[in-house]
Amino acid sequence: RYGMTCTFLGELKQPSAARNFYAFDYRQYLYQQHIHWQLTPDELSRFSCRDGHYSLYDRMQQWRGFGIRWIETHFPNDLRGISKALLFGERSDVSENVLDSYQDLGIIHLLAVSGLHVGLVVGAMFLWLIRLGVTKERSLELLLLVVPLYVVMTGAAPSAVRAGFMAMVVLIALRFRLRLHALDGIRWVALFMLAVNPYVLFQVGFQLSFLVSFTLIVSAPYIQRHYESRMAQLI
Repeated sequence: RYGMTCTFLGELKQPSAARNFYAFDYRQYLYQQHIHWQLTPDELSRFSCRDGHYSLYDRMQQWRGFGIRWIETHFPNDLRGISKALLFGERSDVSENVLDSYQDLGIIHLLAVSGLHVGLVVGAMFLWLIRLGVTKERSLELLLLVVPLYVVMTGAAPSAVRAGFMAMVVLIALRFRLRLHALDGIRWVALFMLAVNPYVLFQVGFQLSFLVSFTLIVSAPYIQRHYESRMAQLI
């Protein structure tokens, strides 16, 4: 399980670097993930693993693993891969043919947990809490606790982290009635993520997520001025 400590013997090697110009550099890729060595075990048994002192993050990753296994047990074969991708950001079981089809249609981003998913979850939970009689202020405070949990449960990809932090910025602004421009929000989120992990700058998910969000924010006033119809603005 995630968070366990395992003891074993093995061979320690440095990851292989790219051998050709412009080829994929696996060593550099792992370096940006803070991984510098590869250890190949001679033998690994579950009896050599023991429970440790699990942090909250470890517990959440275990819950995520439980949810993924529950889908594998209870969902039909045709829906398992897509369901895990949409709910937990886990695309390992989505077939190559399905991924290629999504890419050809230009909708592969639907399988990457990002602003669309976070917005739907936050919006649905906010309306649900209001309908239950929870005040607007308490609802916003509860959502501030839920969003980080949701981001971790979906794999904490750069796009999900960006969307989660942006949602939290909006929730804080609404809760404390702060006037905050969207560009200021996305700027502070980007600086915070880079301060925590500078290597995230080299991840395509980080680059595209912020580029698309920045473009939408900058182009929104132009679209609203030139198109009065809501349908035209949406298109």
